[in-house]
Parts: sequence; structure tokens; C-alpha cells
Amino acid sequence: MDRGVVVVSRANFSWRDKLASLHAFSEANVAAILQKLAAEYSEKGFKLRKEHWSGTLKSGEYKVVKHQLFRGNEYWFWAAIPEGAHLLEVEIFDDGGNTVALEKFSKKGTSGARVLPVKTGTYLVKISVSRKKGKEAKGGDLNWALVYGYR
Repeated sequence: MDRGVVVVSRANFSWRDKLASLHAFSEANVAAILQKLAAEYSEKGFKLRKEHWSGTLKSGEYKVVKHQLFRGNEYWFWAAIPEGAHLLEVEIFDDGGNTVALEKFSKKGTSGARVLPVKTGTYLVKISVSRKKGKEAKGGDLNWALVYGYR
């Protein structure tokens, strides 16, 4: 096994049971929740990296993470915030600013995007938070975290 790579087995996690805990998670445990969320992809051959990014965001803000991706690999990036009155979106851009995600989802405080890089290089992963239409959102910071897997 590569150093820093964890192969996640679905048998070790019941991520659906853990989604309820997104209401009150901290930066310290959000990465573990995301790893559990991403566990279903391990059955498809994805290796979940131990590396993660985290911080805080307010509604209407975004963060960008630069990351080296390699041609020939397939990647999924997953992010989470506390479930509630906010929407979360993960987008992936190449060095020309073009969106390159082939598939995306956003539900219950989590979001993900899949990419197959056409060339090796630095890509930008954007995590953005916005308020749901018709929902009142409390002001203040939201904890967020981002993890990824590849095959």
C-alpha cells in the first residue's frame, strides 16, 4: 500500500448513520465523516487519501484548494458542512479556468465532483457555500472539510 493512502472498506463504516452528526461536527471530526461518506467508492476501486483540507466559511464565501492531478487517474473530491440552511458545491477547474468535473452531486450538507484529468497539472478545487432559497440561515462560520480519492 502507498504511504499516506488508506483503502477504505465499506464494512468498516456505516456513513449513512453518521450523516445525522453533521449538524454538530467540528473540524476535528469532519474528515472522518467524509471518509465514511466516501467509503462506498472504495468498492469501485478508489483509494481514499488521508490528506484533507478544512476551515470555516460564511454563506456566500468560497475557498480554493490547488492540487496536482495526474493524467490517467480518476478522482473524486468530497466536501461537507453542517446540514441545515446552506448549500455546498464542489467545482474543479483546470489551469485555464475551465470547469472539468464530469459528474457532481450536492445533498444534505455534502457535495462531490469527479474528474478525469486530460493532462497532468495543477487543478483548482473550489468549495462554495450559499443559503438555500426560502431558508433562514444563521450568521457565522460553518466548518467545512474536503477529502479525495483516486483510482
